[in-house]
Amino acid sequence: VSNDWPGSLAVLRTLSASGKWPIDVWAVVIDQATAWAINDPSAHNDVIAILELINEAPEAFISSTIDPLSRLLQFLPRTTDIEGVDSYWCAWDRALLAADSERAGEVTPAGTLPDAMSTVSGRLTESLFAWIGQRSAAGKHQVPQDFWEKLRRVCNASSERARGARGPASMRLSWLFAKNQDWVRLEL
Repeated sequence: VSNDWPGSLAVLRTLSASGKWPIDVWAVVIDQATAWAINDPSAHNDVIAILELINEAPEAFISSTIDPLSRLLQFLPRTTDIEGVDSYWCAWDRALLAADSERAGEVTPAGTLPDAMSTVSGRLTESLFAWIGQRSAAGKHQVPQDFWEKLRRVCNASSERARGARGPASMRLSWLFAKNQDWVRLEL
C-alpha cells in the first residue's frame, strides 16, 4: 500500500469501476484504513472514501473481506463522528448480512467473552457502543432508535452469530437496562 493515498484511491476507483475486486489488495487497504481510524483521525475522508468504494462491491467481496472490514467498522466510531455517514452504515449493514449468510459451520464459536468480541457480530456490536460513546462525549445523551434497531438485529437470538454479539452487549447490561428496560426484557 502506497503512502500516496490520493493516487491509491484513484487506482482503487479504476479497479472497482471495471468490476475488479482483488481480495488480497483490498484486505491490505482495509487494514490500512483501520490503522488510520485508530492512529490518524485526520484521515477520516480517506477512510470514508474507501467505505464508499467497498459499498459498490459485490456480496462475495464483502464475505471474503468480512474480518478486516468488521475491524474497520469496529474502530472507526471510536475516533470519528459517524453520525449521518451513510457509507459507514451501509457497510455496517452489508457486513451484518454477510455474517448472517455464513453457514453454521463457519461461524466462530463464542465460548468466552474474548472469543465473542473477536467475531464479526461482536465487532459490529462494539461499533454500536463506540458510536453511542462518541455521541455522549459530544453531549448527545439520548440514544437514537437506530441504535436499538441495529442492536436488535445483531443480537437476534435466532441467528447463529448472535452469541458473538450478545457477549459485548451483556457487558453493558446495566447501561442498557437504565436506557431501555423494555428492550432488554424483550431482546436479551
